Amino acid sequence: MVFMVMNMLKVYKKLLVPFTIAFLGLFMTEMSLAQVKVLDKIVAIVDDGVVLKSELDQRISSVSLQIAQSGTNAPPMDILTQQVLDRLILERLQLTMGYNAGVRISDEELNQAIARVAANNQLSTDQYIEQIKLQGSTINVVREEIRNELMIMRVQQGQVMRRIR
Repeated sequence: MVFMVMNMLKVYKKLLVPFTIAFLGLFMTEMSLAQVKVLDKIVAIVDDGVVLKSELDQRISSVSLQIAQSGTNAPPMDILTQQVLDRLILERLQLTMGYNAGVRISDEELNQAIARVAANNQLSTDQYIEQIKLQGSTINVVREEIRNELMIMRVQQGQVMRRIR
């Protein structure tokens, strides 16, 4: 009986090693065939934050649409890209200055600003929100954009006021 168990262990070891090697080889081949997918790229580092390629592309698209709607000739794409990137970097710096200075935009101020934007477009607030949805955006995205714009305006006003004194 002991002899039989010993033979089975020898056979098992002989089969286990090649099977393990084959399995690992197959597993490693599968791993090497897996493709790495880049989700986004960093185009600029600003203080502790970054500007992503997707943000840059989205802003270029938005600016290009505005240029086309105004009937103005657009600059060459490389110049437009650099200008938009410079603007994004400047915005990040100003937002950081605002956060560090304790500038906060209340929900009430934000709601008033949204109502003003809607009124400037001869729309009610509800109609404006509906238009945002039709354009493929969300009210939360637009609220954050307006909040950032208000903070940047406050930072710029503060810079101007310090120079006047």
